[in-house]
Amino acid sequence: MDNDTNFAPANRKPLELIAEEYKLLLSIPYLKGVLDALPYLSAILNEERQAIYVNQNILEFLGKSDINEILGERPGEMLDCIHSVKEEGGCGTSENCRYCGAVNAILEAQMNHSKVIDECRISSFIGGSSVSFDLQVIASPVEFNNCNYTILTLNDISAHKRKEVLEKIFFHDILNISYGLQGFIDLMQEMEEPEKTGF
Repeated sequence: MDNDTNFAPANRKPLELIAEEYKLLLSIPYLKGVLDALPYLSAILNEERQAIYVNQNILEFLGKSDINEILGERPGEMLDCIHSVKEEGGCGTSENCRYCGAVNAILEAQMNHSKVIDECRISSFIGGSSVSFDLQVIASPVEFNNCNYTILTLNDISAHKRKEVLEKIFFHDILNISYGLQGFIDLMQEMEEPEKTGF
C-alpha cells in the first residue's frame, strides 16, 4: 500500500501517456461506435483506474462537451464523489472507498481477470446540491497491445432501488395489519360471548 492511500493504490499515469493511450484506442476500428451505441455510461480504464476513453453517454450525463475534460480521472472523480477529494490520491484512496462497489469491482476484475458485477451508491455535491446515484457496476478486464484495461459500465438503478424500498415498506405495513387482524380474530374466537366486546 503506498503512502497516499487508505485503500486502493494512488499512483497515476501522467496526462501525456493518457493522451497516447486515448489515441491508440481510437485507432481500433468500430470501438467508438460500439461504446457510443451502448445505452449505459461506459468508460475504458487503465491499470491505474484512470479513464482513457468514455462514451458519449458519460459526457452527456456529466454535462461535458469535450472528452479531454475528464481523461485521466477516476470514476469517482468524474462523478464528483464526495469521498474522491478526501485523500490526495483521489478516487479509491479514502477509508470510505473500502466499501465502494465501484472501486471494489474494478480491483477484483483486475486481480482475477474476470467480469465483476456489483452495486454502489455515490454521493456527489454537484452545483451546490447533494446528489446520490445508485449504480450497477460492471467491470470487465480486456487486454490490448500488451496492456491491461478495464471496461467499466455504469447503469443508473436509482428508480429500481426506490421501488424496492417502497415495496418493502408497503409489505411491512400489510404484514403488520394482517397480524393485527389475525390477533383480533383469534381473540374473538376465544371469547365465549363476543357480543360483550361491543362490536
